[in-house]
Amino acid sequence: MIHPKQIDEVKNLERARNWTRKRFNALREGERCHPSHHAAQAMKEAEKRYQLETFGVEGDCTENGGIDIIYLNTGDTYALTIVYHDNKFKLTSWGDLVEAAGTPDRY
Repeated sequence: MIHPKQIDEVKNLERARNWTRKRFNALREGERCHPSHHAAQAMKEAEKRYQLETFGVEGDCTENGGIDIIYLNTGDTYALTIVYHDNKFKLTSWGDLVEAAGTPDRY
């Protein structure tokens, strides 16, 4: 059974993700740079705005140096968090995303 506190945390993450999408789009209109920079900025702002108990924004990339994933670090590979991947903001875990890809070398 899901504890009511967990339900509230998921709802807060959903609100934060939706706000992050809007903020990301506003940032993209103002300044042209790689989308990962805007995603990271929007997520940093959401982390504070929604009082998410995370440890900042992290990123991971492939061997060629391209950023493939930006996420709010929860301290747990499989904890639900906001992830920017394939030009979309999602609620998932970093670990689940890597496993779904079938290989840790490509997300």
